[in-house]
Amino acid sequence: MSRVRLGRRAARSRVLLALALPLAIAASLFSAPSASALPLTPGPIAQPSAAIVTPVALPTAQIDGVAWTQVIVRNTVYVGGSFTYARAAGQPAGKGRVRRYNLLSYNLLTGVLTTFAPVLNGQVRALAVSPDGTRLYVGGDFTTVSGASHQHVAEFLTTTGKVVPNFHPTVNGSVEALAATNTAVYIGGAFTEVNRAKRYRLALLGRDTAVLTRFAPEANGEVRALLVTPNHTKLIVGGAFTQINHLSASGLAAVTLSTGGKLPFAVANVVKLGSKYSGITSLTTDGTSIYGTGYVYHATVRNLEGMFSANQNTGAINWIEDCHGDTYSAYPGASAVYVVGHAHDCARVGGYPQDATVFHRALAFTKTATGHLATNKAVGYANFGGTPSPSLMNWFPDLTPGKYTGQGQAAWSVVGTGSYLALAGEFLDVNGVPQQGLTRFSLKAVSNKAIAAGQAKPQLPMISGRELAPTATYTVDANGAVSTKLNWLADWARDSETFTYTISRYDGGSTQAKTVYTTTGTSQFWNRPAMQFTDTDLLPDTQYRYRLTVSDASGSVLSDSVIVHPMS
Repeated sequence: MSRVRLGRRAARSRVLLALALPLAIAASLFSAPSASALPLTPGPIAQPSAAIVTPVALPTAQIDGVAWTQVIVRNTVYVGGSFTYARAAGQPAGKGRVRRYNLLSYNLLTGVLTTFAPVLNGQVRALAVSPDGTRLYVGGDFTTVSGASHQHVAEFLTTTGKVVPNFHPTVNGSVEALAATNTAVYIGGAFTEVNRAKRYRLALLGRDTAVLTRFAPEANGEVRALLVTPNHTKLIVGGAFTQINHLSASGLAAVTLSTGGKLPFAVANVVKLGSKYSGITSLTTDGTSIYGTGYVYHATVRNLEGMFSANQNTGAINWIEDCHGDTYSAYPGASAVYVVGHAHDCARVGGYPQDATVFHRALAFTKTATGHLATNKAVGYANFGGTPSPSLMNWFPDLTPGKYTGQGQAAWSVVGTGSYLALAGEFLDVNGVPQQGLTRFSLKAVSNKAIAAGQAKPQLPMISGRELAPTATYTVDANGAVSTKLNWLADWARDSETFTYTISRYDGGSTQAKTVYTTTGTSQFWNRPAMQFTDTDLLPDTQYRYRLTVSDASGSVLSDSVIVHPMS
């Protein structure tokens, strides 16, 4: 939980209450019939498979501000936000800049900027592409595009990059959410009027012409996420509202595509984030399930800060992950669901516990439930204990928060394809390498090529050198036999949890290493067990030097040497 609001809103400190509020969830709200067969405890941490992108960051264009939103059309990534310059990968801030006014695109395969460079006079808050891939819709705070009037929403042809001139509706407030069909586009935001007709934060505009339709549901607060269900039966609406059509709807609702009439949607009875202190931040789909993310920054709300997966037809809950820390965006890939935010406590899903110094800005979860959430014991948070939950995956890229918005955040958006994952926000580096605002990850085959070409750094075990070096304790027993006990902490890595540990010994002044011990172990950054080995094959009055090697699938790291003299 933290006081973070999207866009230009300032950050404030959170307020926690002393009382916890258990949340009872009826069995009828769950869609998975096998939920009762799952373990009653959280599932184990999942090791990424070959179908998961690696945390190796690929060279990608950069920006000087913040990116709020992205969408991928074939091999082009469109990025919207608040920025005025872009530059190539590897260029430091202020060098090699080219003008890009709040909207740009780059090649997903190479990370190189395209020539697409419209001039928008205000920030972009939302992007959507038509299912046929020919139309790009852009929403935000702007009122002109390359000098022509386009009040808060515009349409572009993806084939040419040109704005559609006849699509210029009059919208009297910010457009913060979009969902496109092949014939129209749903818009949501903070507006109350479209084409001089009353439309309370939701409207439907015709493709190419922006003709206003009769679709006119009313939301009494900001709309920040829209999704047409894959079966084209309903529109899912997310945001900070408390009513839809004057009916109770706490930040999440389903409405008909034609009239906007409110429909039942089970997850909305559990995930309640409609308030000035909370909201739904994104809605996405993999073609079958709906995934939603949210945030809370005041303990009086006490609801979901993580992500949910729900049935597209009924809204019945597949699972919930309730890592504490606002969650801004999710992308459901083929084998994992990736999220961005600032999760600082994933204990209830079997992950890392609360640590004021540990914030992970990008995480991955299994797509299926593997267990049930543990009971929440943290003050000021809702209790989803007993709800089916996915497994947290051992995938932990590091993003350094940026300063552009003053909110101390890193990634605000995540999108992807079968082979690539794209993150966008205001971060300053990725895995310790300078990279501002945009980055890409890929499957291992692509990552390995980038590493071989010197374009990316491999993700080896994280602890090495002096920090990895064992401590040595040597003894002599009553019979004069000498031994050395070596102690160290297990290593960890951003993309693996199983390691091989090898102790090498150098006898006397020899430069020839002798392997004296090999073992394997499982660990994560929050769970580094103590390890040890006792070497008894030693001679008196002989100096020995030890070195520890830790290996995983990505490679090996070495500790500093430890020198001992058993009889000293």
